[in-house]
Amino acid sequence: MKRKKFDIIVIILILMLAISIPAKTFQNDTFYIIKVGESIVNNGIDMLDHFSIHNIMYPYEHWLHDLIIFFIYSKTGFVGLYISNMVFTFILGLILYFCSKKLYKNKYVSLIITISVIILLQPFIATRAQLVSYILFALEIFFLEMITSTGKWKYGIFLIIDSVFLVNVHATTWPMYLFLFIPYFISCLLSNYKNKKICTKELNSYKKSVSMLFDKLFLFTDNKIKIDKFKFIKKLIIVFLLCILTGFINPNCNQSFTHFVKLKLGITLSFISEHQPIVLYNNVLFLIYLSIIIMYLIFSRAKISIKDFIILSGLLFLTLSSYRHMALFLVIGSFSVVNLFSSIKISKKANKKKIVLLISFIILYLSIFNFVNNISKNYVSDIYPIEAAQFINENCDKSKMRLYNDYDYGSYLMYKDIPVFIDSRANLYTKQFNHLDRDIANDWYKIYKTGHYKKIFKIYNITNALVPKDSIIDKSLRLENDYEIIYQDKKFVLFQIKD
Repeated sequence: MKRKKFDIIVIILILMLAISIPAKTFQNDTFYIIKVGESIVNNGIDMLDHFSIHNIMYPYEHWLHDLIIFFIYSKTGFVGLYISNMVFTFILGLILYFCSKKLYKNKYVSLIITISVIILLQPFIATRAQLVSYILFALEIFFLEMITSTGKWKYGIFLIIDSVFLVNVHATTWPMYLFLFIPYFISCLLSNYKNKKICTKELNSYKKSVSMLFDKLFLFTDNKIKIDKFKFIKKLIIVFLLCILTGFINPNCNQSFTHFVKLKLGITLSFISEHQPIVLYNNVLFLIYLSIIIMYLIFSRAKISIKDFIILSGLLFLTLSSYRHMALFLVIGSFSVVNLFSSIKISKKANKKKIVLLISFIILYLSIFNFVNNISKNYVSDIYPIEAAQFINENCDKSKMRLYNDYDYGSYLMYKDIPVFIDSRANLYTKQFNHLDRDIANDWYKIYKTGHYKKIFKIYNITNALVPKDSIIDKSLRLENDYEIIYQDKKFVLFQIKD
């Protein structure tokens, strides 16, 4: 199959997935992103929070992304945001395919890994800064590979520009940008170590394939040990040092350097689901993907380079410790996975057109199924207090109201211009970030777990409470009888303090 024709087919396949994979129903972070972008337009980047009942600072950790999202929303509404997720997914897919194909010269493996990664990324594709940061991380790996193999300064310049974008699009993930240089440095040191036998002994321990059927379909190149030989490591060190300086090129330069430490000291890691360790049996597709990689390493004649081993093992460790890092394993690790499988060549006996046709049919089926399942859904789920928020806006004096609310729907209340107690900008409400004596996130968590609200409500002068129906706090408020119900529906109850 001709190269150009094959690439056109791949572009169409990635486009079909990009249209069908993003969820039509938006996550709660999207609502606060819209409002923060609007605040930047109205107030500039003033480092102040304009949406909670607390007088606290706000670091604007992804101000550029929020501004872009608000611009799209102000012009096109939720429809535009839905389409923008498709566009970003499409761009990510193109980068993963074409960059890995250029680096490792295997279009079939690049296609299969790219398609697999996009499908596995479905839970992470949303109107959040992470989606853009995945694109920037993918570009970083490509530029790192190119500068270490060619020594051309233009790739160093691209790395620096990429770093500047990331620190302004999503400052909290920027430290990872620097960490991704480390496997290249370690690999360089090991490859230049005098006693190379120490390195090759471990890497030469993989067993030969035991599957005769597999060998009939595919041909394996008899690779030697992949010792990375970087001739231009000095240039990479210079670029690395310059990238460190880019961490200061954002409105809140300290945020990009200190966020990780502050996050570890705070309470949010204990109750935010995406920060919890991954449960593999709840992520069957990822488990299958990971198992294929491990089994291929064990039973094939393929070898893995030092650099790729460090990248994959490091990302896997992060993934096992925190669910949100699975996306980084998929995106960043995809290059190492393509490199690992690049020794596979389609046998001349195999019908390449039929293989491509089979892949196309599978992608078409998945795309139609996902799109049909998506299109009937609403942009805003009924899990949010839609009617309750309308009641507050129409019947309550928001200038005098000090509302207590649950974490999960605070962002939606922000979107409806209702000042909140807490929202999904969770770190903002910890002592490490809010510069207050009280840890607001911890106070909310105590109420959420125990229902003991009196002391905390008194501290914050709470006048109203919007809580899930039949929750612990709902039962506590009804039992104590010092707040009265002024609104309720099937899912939410709004209390107001008695005079």
